[in-house]
Amino acid sequence: MFFKSTFLSFRLKLLLSVFGVNLIVGSIIIFIAYNHIVNSQRDLIEQHISNLGTRLAEQFKPALDFDDKETVAEITDGILSNPDTQSVFIWKVDPFKHLVEEDNLFPQPDTSVSMELFFGKEKTPSLQINEVSQNKFLEDYISWEKTHLELGQIIYSGEVIFGYLRLTENLNRLNSFENDLKGLLFTSLLLYLALTILISFSVESELTKPLSELVNVAERVSLKNDLLVRARKISNDEFGKLTTVFNKMLDSIRDTNEALLDSNKEMENRVIERIKDLDDANQKLQTEIKNRIKNNKQLLKLQNKMSTQQTFASIGQVSSNIAHELRNPMAAIRNSVYFLQNNLNSSEKIKEHLTIIDEELTSSNKVVSRLLEMTKDERINLQTVNLEKLCNEVLAILGLKEKIYFCCSEGKKGSIVIIIDKLIFRQVIMNLFLNSYQAKKTNQNLEISVHVEEKNNFSEIEIMDNAKGIPEQIKNQVFKPLFSTKKDGFGLGLSFCSDVISKHDGTIEIKRSSKEGTTFFIRIPNAKH
Repeated sequence: MFFKSTFLSFRLKLLLSVFGVNLIVGSIIIFIAYNHIVNSQRDLIEQHISNLGTRLAEQFKPALDFDDKETVAEITDGILSNPDTQSVFIWKVDPFKHLVEEDNLFPQPDTSVSMELFFGKEKTPSLQINEVSQNKFLEDYISWEKTHLELGQIIYSGEVIFGYLRLTENLNRLNSFENDLKGLLFTSLLLYLALTILISFSVESELTKPLSELVNVAERVSLKNDLLVRARKISNDEFGKLTTVFNKMLDSIRDTNEALLDSNKEMENRVIERIKDLDDANQKLQTEIKNRIKNNKQLLKLQNKMSTQQTFASIGQVSSNIAHELRNPMAAIRNSVYFLQNNLNSSEKIKEHLTIIDEELTSSNKVVSRLLEMTKDERINLQTVNLEKLCNEVLAILGLKEKIYFCCSEGKKGSIVIIIDKLIFRQVIMNLFLNSYQAKKTNQNLEISVHVEEKNNFSEIEIMDNAKGIPEQIKNQVFKPLFSTKKDGFGLGLSFCSDVISKHDGTIEIKRSSKEGTTFFIRIPNAKH
């Protein structure tokens, strides 16, 4: 399955397969041989230490009978002279003095005896002597530990337990044997694999020569369309027969290809003519569709523009009449203010308020004039204005400076200056602030924040409040003229704002609106046009 999903050559697949099979088979043989040899060696070591324990038990029995420690010491020294032997311990057992354990609810085995260490010696001191001396239950055993081999041997006098021998040997010789064996077997495996690879290369070369010839010819036919090339017949076996059949197939393909080429040329000429006719018809159809779509869009745009212009024309006419009628009383008020300023001996406070009235009348007259100019499609008067100062000016005019918490922030480029027609843009800010104040909740501390940021030669302004918000169902209608949800509203505030922003070649939209407040987003060019 692996070879099927990879792009390997047959030659490489064959070599990898032979190598893999021989590696697995060789590894299994090496593993079995290693375990068999090591287990045989362990059996020999166990047999050796068992025979040694039996001989020592026979040698130590007379010494134990006569308490001859010198003889035991001599025998022990002889045993320890062997580099593999680590320690020898002999205990003398009193078969007539049985141990009696208190609070023992279960009977003890017959091997429960009393014993004491008679003699012990080891090459490397350890705590094993104390552990064994406390062993009250004797048995013959051979135990393989991580670092040593341990033998326990009961010394009998007839059928009576007379002593106990414990002998330990290190495993250095066995470990050395195992390491040498691993090296030998690993070297044998490498030699086996090397020989296998050499044989595989020889066999593979003979097998793949005919296949390589066929592949080369097939590639020339496929890449160069050379139908005259033929494969060489290298052998007379199955590959030779395959080569003959392959060459005959190429002859048949060449004859068929020539017939197809002739037929294809004729078919291509017909298809080219038909495609040309279809392309011409399709191009005409697409051009007509594009023209109709363009005309429909222009017509729809003109209809919307005419509808809006008609509405604003009506509003403009009414506004012109109102402006004309307002100018006369405003002029009279101005004259009265001028008269009071010159003839009334009043306090400085009264004079200050008269000055304010005069200034606001002048400003109102300018606003009326600018509105009249807008109804006549005259150009707006652009200038550089600090938006934060303009907002504070609007709050002062509305008398809301103490009733609204206001803040203004700037973007990363740090610019609050925008390019606008100050007089009419102030009316936009005034309408938005006044709408926020009228929409505030009862006993609510109204907050209005303005954020300005420059992006791609445009000034982007966000005006945010925490009032009631605009219902979702009327968001798309608030900028239409004469649309209002207020009982005493005329529906001209936001439509006026939209018209003023359009005069600035900008856009205004409701970015967010919910019960937590509304955010208006205004985008105007930051260069004069």
